[in-house]
Amino acid sequence: LTEKLAYRWSTGWSQGSLNPVNLDSYPRYAVHGGMAALAAYLARELDIRLRTRLVGLTPTGNGWLCQTDTGTEISARAVILTPPVPQSLEILGHSRISLPDEDRAALEKITYAPCLAGVFRLSGPIHLPEPGAIQHSYAPVTWIADNQQKGISPDAPVVTVQASEAFSREYWDAANAQILRKLGLSFKAYLGRTSQILQARLIRWPFARPTQFFPQTCFQPADLPRLVFAGDAFGAARIEGAVLSGADAATVLIQEL
Repeated sequence: LTEKLAYRWSTGWSQGSLNPVNLDSYPRYAVHGGMAALAAYLARELDIRLRTRLVGLTPTGNGWLCQTDTGTEISARAVILTPPVPQSLEILGHSRISLPDEDRAALEKITYAPCLAGVFRLSGPIHLPEPGAIQHSYAPVTWIADNQQKGISPDAPVVTVQASEAFSREYWDAANAQILRKLGLSFKAYLGRTSQILQARLIRWPFARPTQFFPQTCFQPADLPRLVFAGDAFGAARIEGAVLSGADAATVLIQEL
């Protein structure tokens, strides 16, 4: 906030009325340029490897040797696994690293909801209620947001639409065009008279939202020093939960290093 990168966007959303009816006084924040800009700002002094997938881990006695899908090996003093837990467990499985039965059972209880999301670029304005978003918690489409009104797409009207868990499961294997057509209908009534969809992109998130959480903010398996599981499935969801989980994971590792 002090760097003018993030800003307070809203204290609640409309549920479809032209008047905001669900203000709850809880502040929501947005970032100029989108959340990727915040990640880039926080990582500006770090060694970040983009488009690099971790496929294997080997304990070295004083840390870990990390194997990537490009064949590169990276030596690390510690590892924090923050992918969705099924993917983290898959990495350990490929690495032939066994977890105690109790630890694996606890991690496998974590579950996630999928989400089908559409990003639509428009030829003209869309008229959503202030502050530029609609939330329908129990509808097939749960979220519609005007990124231009939100302040993260100043040069073009762009709308983000997110489907419910039930809709996403039902249409997960459907053709992209069919899904985008259904998502596009969700905001048709709010389009300006001459506004049309110019471009549409579908995003499939298989692990979009945790539905069954781990009770602690992070987890270090027995007999695996300097390795910690963390993320939004640990303790609390959303960005806030992920940040708190990462901070607690760092505290655990600092005590070991």
